[in-house]
Amino acid sequence: MLRITPPETALGGFSQATLYNWHKSVGLLFLLLALARYTWRRTTRLPDWADSLSPGERTLVHWYERILYLAMFVMPISGYVYGMSGNYGVHLFSRVHLPNPLPVDAT
Repeated sequence: MLRITPPETALGGFSQATLYNWHKSVGLLFLLLALARYTWRRTTRLPDWADSLSPGERTLVHWYERILYLAMFVMPISGYVYGMSGNYGVHLFSRVHLPNPLPVDAT
């Protein structure tokens, strides 16, 4: 027999809105972790480069690192801006409602 779930439940009995709010909460938590990681990276001494790396490879690794840090910051911030400007709001782990500092975009 085919069992049809109601549209208000998505996975494991949770609603789509609940799962989406958890997604946004985890994204903001990752943003804090990325900020802590970046701070650690800038304040501690790095190990020496491996002798087997050419100057071109060192430059490439340096650029990869920059791109990864950029992604770690841009992705959660853009998600936050999108959610807040659409007036969806963020409820951190269904406990704390974050105020909306952005104007709401009707489109």
